[in-house]
Amino acid sequence: LSSSNGANGAAVLAQKALDAIAQAITIDDHDLFITSSLGVTLFPVDASSPDQLIKNADLALYRAKAEGGHRFQFFLEQMNAEVLQKKSLERELRRAIERAELSLVFQPQFSIGGGRPVGAEALVRWQHPERGPIPPKAFIPVAESTGLIRPLGRWVLEEACRAIRRGLDAGQELAVGVNLSAAQLRHGDFAASLRELIAESGIPPDLLEIEITESLLFEPSNDAIAEMLRRIAHLGVRLAVDDFGTGYSSLAYLKRFPVHKIKIDQSFVRDIGRDTDDDMIVTAMVNLAHSLGKRVIAEGVETERQLQFLRELGCDEVQGYVLARPMPEAALRELVARH
Repeated sequence: LSSSNGANGAAVLAQKALDAIAQAITIDDHDLFITSSLGVTLFPVDASSPDQLIKNADLALYRAKAEGGHRFQFFLEQMNAEVLQKKSLERELRRAIERAELSLVFQPQFSIGGGRPVGAEALVRWQHPERGPIPPKAFIPVAESTGLIRPLGRWVLEEACRAIRRGLDAGQELAVGVNLSAAQLRHGDFAASLRELIAESGIPPDLLEIEITESLLFEPSNDAIAEMLRRIAHLGVRLAVDDFGTGYSSLAYLKRFPVHKIKIDQSFVRDIGRDTDDDMIVTAMVNLAHSLGKRVIAEGVETERQLQFLRELGCDEVQGYVLARPMPEAALRELVARH
């Protein structure tokens, strides 16, 4: 759009287009509704070449969709900076995987009864040689959107299996949980690849726990996902549902999928003892899981009050800062040895 019309005129036109598209369309006595998103860029304020204007509008459109859709979004210069930063981070992350700049830390998981470590969640860390530590929330989304999550996820699985093997060699039998992305599950024959990895490391498969998000079980391709998860479970590998309670209300998947454990999301654990609604929700989750023969672990446990509530409730395991923060493998070995 030309800047001569002004941003206000562009906004009015964009909203009219959204409203017109949103009108019901009747086909065979059925009303159908279409929502849309628009990206708006101004000439010559934002750019003067057709190619650049199209790129700007596309960036604005992407932001409109990310904000929930059925809206319009003006192009902002910072969008270009964000794209360039993402591309730079992608290149550096690719090199980081090749140059061994990544490492794993482990957050211990404790038995609620005896308070001894029974497992640990593997968490990836990136120590950039120039920029220092880069948080996972900055590079994991980049890895997922660019396909780098597959080699990154493979590396994490390999390192986790090696850590389990080193623990066994030291006389410590400790399960390790690894987060699995949808991209890893869909790519190739993941179960076969996992079987080879377990055989190479020589570890008991039930010491490896794959964590999947609740939303992954409700994707359109969930028949294929269900089959893949069954094959993974057939290997003897344990399956856990991460972020339990934050996704869909249907609980049928607890019966349909070979889930061994559910992880109650920290958003419910945070207000235990202060919010009766959360108290009741956590109680219902634990009782439901136990009635279906599933183990339950609460994550994000940060206070003694939360810990005591979960202990009285009969939650099987806990994980959180009140007991231990993520730590290097050597520190984990020392912790296990003390118990």
